[in-house]
Parts: sequence; structure tokens; C-alpha cells
Amino acid sequence: MGLIPKPNSAREVAFNALYKVEKQQAYANVLLEAAFSDTRLSVLDRALTTELVYGVLRHRNWLDWVIKQSSHRRFRQISLSVKHILRLGVYQLLRLDRISAYAAVDECVKLARRCGEQQAAGFVNALLRRVSRQAVDDIAIPRRPPADYLAIRYSHPRWLVKRWLSRWGETETAALMKANSRQLPLTVRVNSLKTNQEELTRALTAQQLALQADGLISGALCIEKAKQLASLPIYKEGLLEIEGLASMLVVQLLDPQPEMSILDVACGRGVKTGHIAQLMHNQGRLLAMDNKPHKLEQLKQNCRRLGVDIVRAVAQDASLPLGFKETYFDRILLDAPCSSLGVIARYPECRWRRQAGDISRLSKLQGNILKQVARYLKPGGILVYSTCSFEAEENEGVIRPFLEANKEFVLADPSPYLPAGLQLHIQKDGCLRLLPHKWGGDGFFMARLLRKR
Repeated sequence: MGLIPKPNSAREVAFNALYKVEKQQAYANVLLEAAFSDTRLSVLDRALTTELVYGVLRHRNWLDWVIKQSSHRRFRQISLSVKHILRLGVYQLLRLDRISAYAAVDECVKLARRCGEQQAAGFVNALLRRVSRQAVDDIAIPRRPPADYLAIRYSHPRWLVKRWLSRWGETETAALMKANSRQLPLTVRVNSLKTNQEELTRALTAQQLALQADGLISGALCIEKAKQLASLPIYKEGLLEIEGLASMLVVQLLDPQPEMSILDVACGRGVKTGHIAQLMHNQGRLLAMDNKPHKLEQLKQNCRRLGVDIVRAVAQDASLPLGFKETYFDRILLDAPCSSLGVIARYPECRWRRQAGDISRLSKLQGNILKQVARYLKPGGILVYSTCSFEAEENEGVIRPFLEANKEFVLADPSPYLPAGLQLHIQKDGCLRLLPHKWGGDGFFMARLLRKR
């Protein structure tokens, strides 16, 4: 019982992806990319697979609520495989009008047999038929207590809902959770080392991709419903990079210039690294550091695709001494390891992976890394600290004690490096906090630190 060997349909691929997301802590986008390269699904089937996977991840608590109300079995007695099948079935029945009830139920019964749950096929059939006779509006959720209602209505873990309620209250928490349930448009950055916005726009339009220039950031394009963009020649040739708008803003705050020496800490696969090199006109010294060697290999491949050759990749734990001369770098970017609770809309599985204790654990790690890497910034240099989280412990709770202990650093005004429409998100202390329901993109925190001496 478990994975379906050699999946060959949209629902089988979706089932396997959901199973791996939960059992292997894998990411849905990575799993789907690999699955689509291994199977011969049509364009329509790939779209259905993607809709099913992300739909179930975004609405999991609500789907489980419906299952619990319709089942004669205790939820904890249902196997993981059958839970995923039921979630897929309920999502199709109540959220996808274009799929008939008969097809949704029948395909889920087949899934049960294919994954080794033959004895559960009758249970799956009966429960889904019961659900098919309901309408979404008939499924009432008790409105009290608020934490329980919101956790089910907008499918977030209860501990997180309670945390946000105590901070923002019911109305704003609901708005934030609703924003986390939407699908964000894909944004790309024009690679000015190889092309310009006008030429790239023509190339994307030729691929029949609906796009528009982003009104906030120069060189950013929004693409609606992009299909397999990474498989197109324009991507493989390095004419563009897939990057979120908030990520682009982080690099703008860093303000990299040609011939600088720059350190990119916890660089991952190097999306921001490539952006930094682009603004440096591929001139200078750019050190990219991460403690995961496989990510550095992805970074090197990405740099070759983008035409970037100034990057030196180093496998290093940034919470330990780096082994470089202190006060060496003109700029340091610390996009710190974080809870990722600001990017739930883009990566819905994140909400189900985190526990309350992760935030304090990560806060300590972030503080240690900041303390360590700040030693290597030149007087007059700039360090940008950022996270894809808006939890105070990971942000202000890191910056404030650092500044108190290191008087040579001060917060620098980010206003000159921000689009006018985002300056209202600057806090009184000079840090920038972007909330998904306030500006429409990912949740991020950014602080621009100047070393005076």
C-alpha cells in the first residue's frame, strides 16, 4: 500500500505527488516537474494534475472536515493512502465543476485498487457518493471558536491560526489566510546580460503566453498560467529567470554595483545570485555560499545558463567562522533560512510542515548567522537581511538584539531602492515588512544595515 508504480494518468500522478509531499517532505513543484518528464501526459492532463495537487494542498483542512462529516469511520483510522484518495475525490466533486461526479468517484475507486487498497474501494465509493449529493454551501462549519473555524475554512494549522489571531485579530487574520489560498502569477526577470525587455516580450508572446510588465519593478514580467516555462528554449538559453517580485526587491535593496566584492549567504540554487551578478554587469567578485552542495551544483548550472562567470561557489556553514579576511566585502546578502510562512501561497505544503517550535529554533540560527557574517562587511558597506517570513521572532527579533550588541551597525533607509507604491510598508524602525494581503505578493521581511566603522 502506497505509491502507484508507473503512474500513467493525471490522478495517479497527483496521488503519488501528494503521497511523497507528506511522506518524503518533498516539494510539489519539484515532484511535478520530474513526473511530467517521466510520463506522457497531455497538456490538459498536466494542467489537471497540477490543479489537483495544489488544490488538495491548499484546501486540506477543509477537505478533511468534509470527509469527517461524511464518514462512519474515525478519521485517524483511515490509512494515509486512502486519505489522499478521498481528498482528491472530494476536491473534484466540490471544487471542480468540469468533472462529472461519476468520473470523480469511479477514478478514485480505481486509485484505491491501484495503490493496493482494494479492501477500501467500497468505503471510498460509498463516502464519495455521499459527498456528491451535497453542495458546498450545505457544508456548514461552526463559527466558534474562531481559531477552529478559520483553520478549517482557510485550511491552515490551528497553532498558526491562534498565533496570528493573537497578533492581528480575526478580520485581518482571515484576510491573510484568504490571500494564502490564491494562486500567484508567475513572474520572471529579464536577463539583461543576454537580452532586453522588449525582445523578451516578443519571444514570450510568440509562445502564446499572456503576459504584462509589472508596474512596480523594471525588468519584471508577469505571466498568467505559464505551462512548462522551464522547458522552452528562451529559458534554456538564459534569456530570463523565474523569480518572485519580493525576491527581486531584496536584490534591489542590496544595490550591487560593478567591480564590488559581494557575499551571498545561504544562496540556495542561486536565483538572487544571478540577479546580483546581472546588476554587477558580470563584473567584480561574487561569492555564493550554502551548506548544501547539491544546491551549489544547481547554482553553477544556472550561472552557465544565464551567462554569469563571476560567481565562486563555496560549501560552508555560515553559522561558523568563514575563513576570510574580516571587513572584506562591500555588500553582503543574508537571505536567512526561515520558516517560509510568507510563501504559503506559492508553496502550500509549507503550512503543514512547520511546528510552533520551529520559529524560535530558526530565530537562534538566524541570529548566529547574522552575527558571524557581519564581521566580513567593510566600513561603509551594506548588509541586507531578509526572510520569506513575517514572524517577528525571525525578523525584528533578530535585527534588534544584533544592533544593540553591534553599535557600528545602523538601519539604513530602504526608501531610495523601493518603488513608490511599496514605501508605505516601511515600519517605523526602518525595516520593510510585506504582508500577502496588503500588497498582493509573497510575505517577506527586509532590513538594510549600514556599517559605520
